[in-house]
Amino acid sequence: MRIAIIGYGRMATEYQKVIEFLGHEVCCFMKKNKLVHLNPITPVVYDCKTLLKYNPDAVIVAVSQENTVEVLYQLLLIKFIPCLVEKPVLFESKDINRLWNNDNIKIGYNRRFYKGVLELNAKLKNHEFNLKSVYVNLPEPIEEYRKSGIKLLGEYPLHYSASHVIDLLFYLLGHIKVEMMYRNKNCYTGLLMADEIEVPILFKSVFNAPEHTEMTFNFEDEVWTFCPIEELRIYDKLVKNNNSYYQNIKKEIIEDRTFKPGLVDQVKQFLYFNTKDNLATLEDAVKVSDLCNQITGRIK
Repeated sequence: MRIAIIGYGRMATEYQKVIEFLGHEVCCFMKKNKLVHLNPITPVVYDCKTLLKYNPDAVIVAVSQENTVEVLYQLLLIKFIPCLVEKPVLFESKDINRLWNNDNIKIGYNRRFYKGVLELNAKLKNHEFNLKSVYVNLPEPIEEYRKSGIKLLGEYPLHYSASHVIDLLFYLLGHIKVEMMYRNKNCYTGLLMADEIEVPILFKSVFNAPEHTEMTFNFEDEVWTFCPIEELRIYDKLVKNNNSYYQNIKKEIIEDRTFKPGLVDQVKQFLYFNTKDNLATLEDAVKVSDLCNQITGRIK
């Protein structure tokens, strides 16, 4: 298959490596800056019309986030073509009006494809659980993002890394709502609710805190902890040793980091148009965006 990539940053390079590993061709890159060459071997174009002359079977969009909606809009005006889009695809639910409800657009929430996440999802979907509560900690590295020049950071601080985990909450637990939220400068602490299964989610986000992102699922007889998200440890009991207690690790799943974790399986499902896939949709992106904005108090 022939794949076009819109973008020229780190994620564009990650996608190129995965596409070529899977035996497909990156037929061209599209970027704005004519002064910087990403890859002199692969053709580079500067507008959607020229990109489509290379006859791609699909397009991956990995541009700066504030430009995503406009790039998609211009592309889809010319041709409906399957698109895999790096998050966040939109910041306000009204932005979807420019993109229609296009089933060709899939969103790059690659953490859905982590082996630990897939195992937990299977456990939850098969009702092999008595889930009591969930704990989520999202210490957003705002200073790092600010240095990289992200323009909309002040208005939408949770739409970047945090939105990956918020998408996982929807993916794993169904509809999520805000029950209460205490908001301070660079700090959000409160209670969310997975209301379809009546499970509380303790939520904390202290920006720039020196700690890992974490999700912990407390079952009746096990604790499943992702910390960092690429590492799952399942604990089944406390063990006493030398007058102290430690958690017994029943199972451990560490994501392969040969490529960006989850990206290979995500691209596979996108390229092979698997109807029973785990890919996020535009509707999913709207839910994530709205919850991010509710947590920060931008919308009620």
